[in-house]
Amino acid sequence: MEESKVIFQFTSDLKEDLEKLKSQLKNLVKAIPLIQAEVAIHGNAVNFFVNENPEGEALVKLFPHRIEVVLCNNALVANNILPQNILEGCKVVPAAIAHIVERQMNGWAYIKA
Repeated sequence: MEESKVIFQFTSDLKEDLEKLKSQLKNLVKAIPLIQAEVAIHGNAVNFFVNENPEGEALVKLFPHRIEVVLCNNALVANNILPQNILEGCKVVPAAIAHIVERQMNGWAYIKA
């Protein structure tokens, strides 16, 4: 079976929305064991992914070998977050929106979380 690839877009700064995203990811990995997923984080949602934030940390550690957390550098700058202050395990891309478009152009499914 071929590995499926999906990118989620997440921009909310609400904890309950982050919990819904974690639930969606758990259900996805359970239903499609060979899934490869990324969560593109931008907007105010980047604030969950600063050092010692338990909510963001829980997402990063959820499925470290199946799901990658990608942070938007533009959003980090807009929220005054320095690269050294982000959670370990997160990847930074110049612009999350462009990253999402590139993934879609390469056949990845898209989900707005």
